[in-house]
Amino acid sequence: MEITKNVENKLFGRQEVKAVIENTAATPSRESIKKDLAKQFKTEDNLVIVSEIKNNFGGGKISVTANIYESEELLNKNAKAHLIKRNAPKTEEAAE
Repeated sequence: MEITKNVENKLFGRQEVKAVIENTAATPSRESIKKDLAKQFKTEDNLVIVSEIKNNFGGGKISVTANIYESEELLNKNAKAHLIKRNAPKTEEAAE
């Protein structure tokens, strides 16, 4: 994963990140992208919100847009509700 843009937004208490992933097979899951970003920025994966995953047809590259929040309180205050729900860990009930 290559970080192409990293902007600190102090007003919202987050880092706005754009990255490119070299695609070798299928598009990676949102969970795996969250874990990779959390590891790279040395934070918890529940503070990472992946807002967009774009697979460029024929290019072999995947563009990712994400926000990394400073705390869970700031995440709940500033992130959109549908993105929080989309990035929540999947439960066993939802998998069935």
